[in-house]
Amino acid sequence: MISLERLKEIEPKLKDKSDEELVKIRDLLYGLAKLSLESYLEDKSGSNFPVGMYGLNSEDM
Repeated sequence: MISLERLKEIEPKLKDKSDEELVKIRDLLYGLAKLSLESYLEDKSGSNFPVGMYGLNSEDM
């Protein structure tokens, strides 16, 4: 997980934000990244639930 200090290094405008605000921003960024990955995988596989992604195999279903 990216540290709050690293967030401040990446985006200097965040230096004045409180730790609580940075945690919320970081959580939103992780959610956006997850959504982007899921959308990409869905487009790539043509499935809403691509087998083999997220550590699942067809035997797990």
